[in-house]
Amino acid sequence: MKKLIFILLLAMATQLVFMSKGVVYGELMAGLDQKTKALEEENQELEAQLASLTAYSQIAREEPEKLFSLAKTTHSGLVVALR
Repeated sequence: MKKLIFILLLAMATQLVFMSKGVVYGELMAGLDQKTKALEEENQELEAQLASLTAYSQIAREEPEKLFSLAKTTHSGLVVALR
């Protein structure tokens, strides 16, 4: 009888340990989910910034070509912009 009670108490203690670990892991998972969402939002912001920087660099590369296509060089080497 004492062995049965000991085994039951041991089983209950083991179950309590696993339940408490489950709660801790659940809290950790909830924290990780929040961090994941925050990082995803930050990633979207960075992607938008990168897209705008890429667009600016493309414009910066294209604009001089457009400007220089409107410019003419005189015989004396002077560059004159045309409208």
